[in-house]
Amino acid sequence: MNMEAPLLWYCLRARLKREHFAAIQLAERTGVETFAPRLALRRARTTGGVVVATEALFPGYLFARFRLPNDSRFVLSTPDVTGLVHFGDHTPAVPEPLIELLRTHATGTQPCAPVLAPGDWIEVLSGCLAGSQGRIVTFDSGRSRAWVLLALLGQDLRVCLPTDALRRTGPASLDFPPALLASCG
Repeated sequence: MNMEAPLLWYCLRARLKREHFAAIQLAERTGVETFAPRLALRRARTTGGVVVATEALFPGYLFARFRLPNDSRFVLSTPDVTGLVHFGDHTPAVPEPLIELLRTHATGTQPCAPVLAPGDWIEVLSGCLAGSQGRIVTFDSGRSRAWVLLALLGQDLRVCLPTDALRRTGPASLDFPPALLASCG
């Protein structure tokens, strides 16, 4: 009785910064369905301003859908694939709903909105205040802009800045005085 192994998703290790290329080569060489989730992130340029960079959601890893052990020889011989994630003799399959969830949230080409909260320490990435550091006080109703408290020239200055021009540098700490919050809305 010859039963064929089921077609399941597995997690593969890949060369760092080559996950996307490993996925392309694997799909082209073997016809295996692959998924290397990536995110578009805003980064500060060394020359000033902001640039959008696409990076792996899971650096050094990608997902492939194949039959184990039938197809493992072809999968593991693919350039930039360095191994199969396993725990001793057990190679866990990745649940299909998890792959679908990741596809829904990690394949957009639009940059991710920074995850910011009131009280977070931030750095301004672009504009005339680039390089300034401060704390988020509150957000506008759409969360596209934030009221930020910056220490400039020995004074605290409250300014409203686009959230995509901010980078979180530290977690929230200490509560703001109520008078400060009232003056920022």
